[in-house]
Amino acid sequence: MRRRIGRKASRLSAIMRKKPLRPGMILDLDRVAPDAHGLLDRQLAAARAYSPRPTQLPIALFQAAVQPISKPCGDPAFGWRAVADASFASYRVPGNHFTMLAQPYVQHLAQAIDAALRRRE
Repeated sequence: MRRRIGRKASRLSAIMRKKPLRPGMILDLDRVAPDAHGLLDRQLAAARAYSPRPTQLPIALFQAAVQPISKPCGDPAFGWRAVADASFASYRVPGNHFTMLAQPYVQHLAQAIDAALRRRE
């Protein structure tokens, strides 16, 4: 499974290198300040160039219950298991990517972080 996910990630990375994403392909640039367009270009370039390597460090994924895409890349762990040579734990918390950091959901996130830290003790 780990190899299959790694192969999928490699193929996706290769596709992105051949046909670079532009901010206008994923965002409505009319809603972004013009002076931020260059920053978006640099962020996408950094994302294309990044290639995660396996790590011996424990990984904890705090996953929002509401996802904009159902299991991207076919992996509920979003590819993190492919780099986790040590322990991997996933914690599902209420909310979406943004609301999980605000009341009332942030309390659930805090509890999940506490559980992850206790697991490492």
